[in-house]
Amino acid sequence: MLLCSLLLALAPVGAQSDWLSISVPSRAYEGDKVTITCSGEDNDAIKELVYYKNGHQISTHNRASGYIISNARTGDSGRYSCKANRKFLWLLSKQEETESVWLTVQELFPVPTLTFSPYWPTEGRSLTLSCDTRLPSDRSWISLRYDFSRDYSTLGWREWSSKFEISAIRKEDSGYYWCEAKTSSYSVSKKSSKTYISVQRISVSEVSMETHPPGGQAVEGRG
Repeated sequence: MLLCSLLLALAPVGAQSDWLSISVPSRAYEGDKVTITCSGEDNDAIKELVYYKNGHQISTHNRASGYIISNARTGDSGRYSCKANRKFLWLLSKQEETESVWLTVQELFPVPTLTFSPYWPTEGRSLTLSCDTRLPSDRSWISLRYDFSRDYSTLGWREWSSKFEISAIRKEDSGYYWCEAKTSSYSVSKKSSKTYISVQRISVSEVSMETHPPGGQAVEGRG
């Protein structure tokens, strides 16, 4: 009993040390799978491993294990650290603690903006919708899908191309339009704000009438 008391008195308290380390990706974007890894000099000696974000406990494991964020969001940015209880001497355990490491999850692309051309669409003519956003240069290889909608109906979608053309728009097509940009895996999806598009009636001055009487001649008094 005296020996156990002596060992407890000599057992080191939790403190940052080189025995336990934490690693996070140098860069992460929305939609990424992010793995935060805490490991010790001897992972088999870990009895309990606890992960923290901004000082709050987020995950507990009874052995060495990584903390996985399957679909990262900007809200996952923060200070991450971990603590481990490891076997020490005989029946004792020692608490190891890492320093806090900052993880930044960047926006994959901004909320799209819906634009249209011409600015004053006229019935019977074409209207081109554009869903404008951008990918960072190091993620330019990602394929985006663009969905276009009016009021409560879907107009259609485009892969890669951010433009959608309505060949002959009608006055009845006036309404609120918006678009949605999403990755092919649907892990990141963002909608534009709604934009009201008013389709103008074709003016009478643009309408011309030609008559072609039988025989090529018009006779006074005859219809």
